[in-house]
Amino acid sequence: MYSQFGDLLDACKVFDEISHPCIVEYNAMLDAYAKNGDVGSACFLLKSMPKRDVVSWTSVINGFAKNGFFGEAIRLFREMMLRDDAKFGFVKPNEATYVSVLSSCANLDERGVLCMGKQIHGWLLELQPHHCGQYVALSSIHAGVNRWGVAADIRTTMTEARIRKVPACSLIDCI
Repeated sequence: MYSQFGDLLDACKVFDEISHPCIVEYNAMLDAYAKNGDVGSACFLLKSMPKRDVVSWTSVINGFAKNGFFGEAIRLFREMMLRDDAKFGFVKPNEATYVSVLSSCANLDERGVLCMGKQIHGWLLELQPHHCGQYVALSSIHAGVNRWGVAADIRTTMTEARIRKVPACSLIDCI
């Protein structure tokens, strides 16, 4: 609650008073750090947690994305996917995870993110096939690497499927 009002100091004090925090309490603190722009502390806490779930990882990935550290969001997503708990299916990325990473891909102009963006777009299509945000983000990724024809084709696909971009709505706003 403190963090929602920008009172990170009091949120930290309350968290520090918990002798054995559970994963929900850890996740609340991760979210507090990330939402208040202290992604370094969020990352440090994530790495020090005895157990992590998809909410833990997504809170920090989203924190990086919302604070403009797009490369770090993608790097942390890759790290999550390489861990044994993800490999064995104990931690599975959810829609919020994919949205944060796809948004980060759309904000970078590196060719390497194109492949990841396309893969995430496919996963999002399975989750929400008629949401405009993933199409717009994928189009932006292609435009970012000067693939204007592909970007235009994606927009045409949206039109043909009658998927409209909602004004002032972003897929990243959904998380």
